[in-house]
Amino acid sequence: MNTDPYKDLAKRYDLKITRDRDREIFFDRILKKYHVKDVLDCACGTGDDLVMFHSLGYNITGSDLSKAMLSVAEHKINKIKPRIEFYHTDYRYLKRQFD
Repeated sequence: MNTDPYKDLAKRYDLKITRDRDREIFFDRILKKYHVKDVLDCACGTGDDLVMFHSLGYNITGSDLSKAMLSVAEHKINKIKPRIEFYHTDYRYLKRQFD
């Protein structure tokens, strides 16, 4: 991909995201039911779900094709300093396994 289609949208996109406690509870129940520990958020965008899964106690890794979206995610993650890995790549090329 030569151009990032989210280049001009990433910062504005992030303004639309709001915390949804019901959604957090939903994902936490499912992941606990299946004993998930390592989560991959492919197309992680601006990183809100990365932060959410980390706050719920999961090992979280993100990937996205948009450098602009990952830049916003990196800024957000660096503000709160959690240990979250994220990659500028198609998730299919990651060389590790997730639950």
